[in-house]
Formats: sequence, C-alpha cells, structure tokens
Amino acid sequence: MTHRENWKLQHERLHLKHRGHEAMHAEMVMILIATLVVAQILLVQWKQRHHRSYNLVTLVQMWVVPLYFTLKLYWWRFLSMWGVFSVITSYVIFRATRKPLSCRTPRMVYKWFLLIYKLSYAVGVLGYLAIMFTMFGFNVFFR
Repeated sequence: MTHRENWKLQHERLHLKHRGHEAMHAEMVMILIATLVVAQILLVQWKQRHHRSYNLVTLVQMWVVPLYFTLKLYWWRFLSMWGVFSVITSYVIFRATRKPLSCRTPRMVYKWFLLIYKLSYAVGVLGYLAIMFTMFGFNVFFR
C-alpha cells in the first residue's frame, strides 16, 4: 500500500469514527452565538441602568487584567511600562481632581492623553504594516 493510499484509508476511518458530529458542532456554534448575544444585551442594559458601577468595574478590570497576565507570564518589560503608565496617569488624574484647578492642569491632561493616543495609533499602524509585509513576503528581505 502506498503512502497516499494509506493516508486515504486513515482519513476515511477518521470520517467514519466522527460521523454524526456535524450536528453537535452546529449546536455548539449556535450556543456560542446565543451566549454572545445575551451577554452583549446584558452589558448594554447594565451600562444604561447602572452607569457608574459599569464604568468603575470596566476601569478596574482594564487596569488589573494586564497586571495579572504580566505576573503570570513573567513579562517584566511590559510590567515596567504598565507601571510607568499607571504612575503618570495616576498623577495626571490626581492633578485634575484638585480643587481649585491649576491653570496648567487642562493642558497637561490634554498633552498626556494626546501623546498616549498618538503612540497607540503609531503602534497600530506599525503592527498592521508588519503583518502586511509578512503576508506579502517582504520579511524575507530583512531575514
């Protein structure tokens, strides 16, 4: 028996063994889609009815989830950048919540978040270009 015939025979055995699973897979996909729709509806309702708690929970999770994964996966460079970002943002928020507000504070807040926006945009564009260059094979030129 040739390699190709052996592979065909094993492939047929696999199909015979898993016959009838298509319905189960379709059911699993439908459950996933229904769960996503229901979860989205619940999130929208939570945001509409309890705006402050929704904002607080999402803010805390956006701050804690990266901390959890960096500690679990030992990403020390990311953790240090996360720490620097957290300290600077905490200082900006501290300055913005003082009464009376300093005349330089609005400019500082705007500059900080504009810098974060520009950096995020640049990283996104660079990541997109890296993916596109890799898909088109330009990474071969750079080894």
